[in-house]
Amino acid sequence: NRTSDVLIAMGQTQEAYNFLQKQREIEPLKAIDEKIILIQFLTNPPDSVLHYIKLSLNKLELSDPSFNDLMELKNLITKYYTAPTDYSSFKYFQKSELFIRQKKLGDAVEELEYLVKKFPQSPITSLAHLRLAMIHFQLGNYTNALSYAFLLNDTEFADKGIILSGQIYEIQDKNIETSLEQYMKILNDFTYSIYYEPIRYHVRKIQKTKS
Repeated sequence: NRTSDVLIAMGQTQEAYNFLQKQREIEPLKAIDEKIILIQFLTNPPDSVLHYIKLSLNKLELSDPSFNDLMELKNLITKYYTAPTDYSSFKYFQKSELFIRQKKLGDAVEELEYLVKKFPQSPITSLAHLRLAMIHFQLGNYTNALSYAFLLNDTEFADKGIILSGQIYEIQDKNIETSLEQYMKILNDFTYSIYYEPIRYHVRKIQKTKS
C-alpha cells in the first residue's frame, strides 16, 4: 500500500502499522499481512516476528507467491538470530534496514559499521559487510565499497563480493583487465552461483568490445 510505504519512509512505523491494521479490517488482503510483517521485522524483536510469520505461513498454499517471500524472511531471522545473545547485533541490522527504506543511507552505514566493529564474531557480520559494500557502491564511495567487498572472501557472499569488485574496477578505474580477472573467478570457481550466466554473458560482451 502506497500510504504505508510513505509512512515507513518517514520513519512513522507505528502509524503505518495502525493504518494497515485498519485496512485489514476493511479488506483482509495477503499483501497487507505481508506489509505488517515487514514493519514488525523492522521494529520488533525477532521472536515475535517469527511468531507472526508462522501464523501467516499456516494460512498460505505452497504455490502462493507470498509463501516464498515469508520463507525468505523467516530463514534470514533463523539463520542470523540463533540465540537470544544475537539480538544485541541483530537490532543494529534491523535499524539499518529501516534507514535504507527511509533513504537514509548515511545512517544505515553508521548502524552497520557499529555492528561489525562491536560484534565481529556475530553470525550476521558477513551480511552487514555485504550491505556496507552495496551502500558504499551506491553512494559512489568505491574505495570503501571495495574494502568491504574483499571482506566477503571465504563467506557465503564471496561471489557477490567478487562481482562487486569487478564492477568497481570496471566503472571507477576503467580497469577492464582487472575487472575481467574478477569476473573470471566466478566462471572458474563459482559455477553454482546464480550469477554465473549473467557474468558469462557480460564477460563475452567485454571481450567482444576489446577485440
